[in-house]
Amino acid sequence: MGRIARTNLVLVGIVVVLGVLVWRQIDGEVASREPPLGGRLDASSVDRVAVRCAPPCRERVFERSKGRWRMTAPYTMDADDAAVARLVAIAASPVRSRRPLADFDPARIGLAPPQLTLELAALHFDIGLTDALRGDRYVRFEDTVAMVPDRFSPLLAAAPENELDRHLVPRDIEVTTLRLDGVARPDLATAWRDTVAAQVAPRGDAEGSPNGRRIDIDLADGSSLSYRLDREGDTYVARRGEPALAYALGEAQAQALLAPSP
Repeated sequence: MGRIARTNLVLVGIVVVLGVLVWRQIDGEVASREPPLGGRLDASSVDRVAVRCAPPCRERVFERSKGRWRMTAPYTMDADDAAVARLVAIAASPVRSRRPLADFDPARIGLAPPQLTLELAALHFDIGLTDALRGDRYVRFEDTVAMVPDRFSPLLAAAPENELDRHLVPRDIEVTTLRLDGVARPDLATAWRDTVAAQVAPRGDAEGSPNGRRIDIDLADGSSLSYRLDREGDTYVARRGEPALAYALGEAQAQALLAPSP
């Protein structure tokens, strides 16, 4: 065997040995890695989500029925499925370490009482203070306390309006009548049912300008909706009568909702 061949063989051997060592190191790290916060939770099995928190944060409850999420508190309205999915995904958060609850004084780490609480069906998570060194949250799950990188607190403290479905009309209920300023406009029903607002916010005390357009919608389930649509600068706002919410719309959307009679 020539010198070059022997050299190449030695190099191949070194590469193989290094590869085996790297593989064993990675395999050892994976084997010792903590499981996710909620274990191997099947997200599709979660049919109820609740967030408990102290003011000014507002508590919310969601329930899933027929594949759709609905907020049942503080509003009774369709929820944004993606927003609720993000709450459920908190159970899959990576865990840096776990220790028995008995190793801690719950009051010192913000768990007596907890800062926030997340309930996913039968699973219950208490969220405490943030560790000063790494910025991890103390999270109690069952009889352990996990140190969890805090990427989820903004989701738990979100305003309920941000988690509502942004359609102006419930997607699964037919519009039976629609009136614009008191005049029947069945041709606008599809536009109002399909429009998705850019944002939903509390309406506050603002009722809209006297020149705003009045829209009354009757639905097939016997319920009804009322809106006042106003222009505010370069945007439009559809103010819902009950509950008192404001839906931000673009100009093209507003023009479609107020299109002249064909």
